[in-house]
Amino acid sequence: MHPSRILVIACLLTSSTALAGGKKDLLKTIEQFEELSNNHDPAVFACYADDAVLTSTGESPFTAETQVITMTGAQIKANGAATMELARQKGEKTELVDMKVKPHEGGFLVSGTRRVLHKCYDDTTWTSHWKKGEDGQWRIVHETVTGHFFSQCEDAPSKAEQVNVVLAGMLASHLPMQIDEETVLSKITAKGDALIYTMDLPNVIAAEYELDVLTGNLTTLTHETVCADPRMQPIFAVDSSIVYHWVDGQGETLIDVPVDASTCQ
Repeated sequence: MHPSRILVIACLLTSSTALAGGKKDLLKTIEQFEELSNNHDPAVFACYADDAVLTSTGESPFTAETQVITMTGAQIKANGAATMELARQKGEKTELVDMKVKPHEGGFLVSGTRRVLHKCYDDTTWTSHWKKGEDGQWRIVHETVTGHFFSQCEDAPSKAEQVNVVLAGMLASHLPMQIDEETVLSKITAKGDALIYTMDLPNVIAAEYELDVLTGNLTTLTHETVCADPRMQPIFAVDSSIVYHWVDGQGETLIDVPVDASTCQ
């Protein structure tokens, strides 16, 4: 046999062996990935490269239309702790079934169906492209999910409740937020069909003001500001409401101002 053919065969055998070994290592990583995810451990996000691109397609939170949400690995890592705490509270569990692994662009393409147990649905596709980094660790560089954003269970909470939980989790990492010189948005919590916005006025002491006048001004300010903000309309469109919980500098409640679609008509 010609030496060049022997060299080609040797390279092919070496490549096949490397692929087989790489696949074995990757399957161990995926097993750890699934375990961390179902234990609601933020360490799972270390399995994503910072520049990874994650694309989710499903029903929009606010309409029946299909919506595509794209994030980077760095973005999901920034919200990792809040995301996993929310998953823990909801008891989220998933399993990857019908998994297929094949070589792809210097790594492996992993595909399958992700069964979301507590929401009674399957993501119709879950595809991830894994590559080894310079440190020898397998990481996802691209992920695509097609499925649902909301529970399909018969006894599922209302859409407003589900939207509120998602929004509260997404916004948690941005708090506290300075709204203006006098106002801080310190907390957002989901409570049934309502989102509770805690608005702190650190420089205001209730005892120093005429309470009726102060609360009247806060009510007017809240209604005018919220109703003029187009970003609030999609929240009201799913029959959700927002309660602005105003608190003075000593932690005393001043007034709760509810706002919903009817307020802004």
